[in-house]
Amino acid sequence: MSDTVWINQRQPQTLYISQFLLYFSAVISIFDQPPTGVFSNFVIRNGLLILIVFGSAGGAFGIANNKRLGYILGIVAAIAPFAIRFELARQIDIGFAIEWNIIGGMFDVALIAALVHPMSRNYQKIWFR
Repeated sequence: MSDTVWINQRQPQTLYISQFLLYFSAVISIFDQPPTGVFSNFVIRNGLLILIVFGSAGGAFGIANNKRLGYILGIVAAIAPFAIRFELARQIDIGFAIEWNIIGGMFDVALIAALVHPMSRNYQKIWFR
């Protein structure tokens, strides 16, 4: 029997919730892409999508299996939407960047807060390989 899990309930609540949020972010980011005119370059647009989707899913899976690389990948994938919003603000308008998907922005903030919370950081320092 395999020891790999998709969700690890034995971890602190901050890491447990961040696993759900990372999986949720991976699924939602497939459907919720930035406006076409902003990232017109096909390679950049799909590269960011791949980073967020596979980074979020891989990070959640790595966190569930106590892998330090999964934790780092989860943080990078959680910060990536902020890079997209910053680029939107730089290219178009700061108001549009803030208004575009404000509920998704709240989930991004909650995810980053859960991942960098002292309880999560201390747990991953001690138990992650």
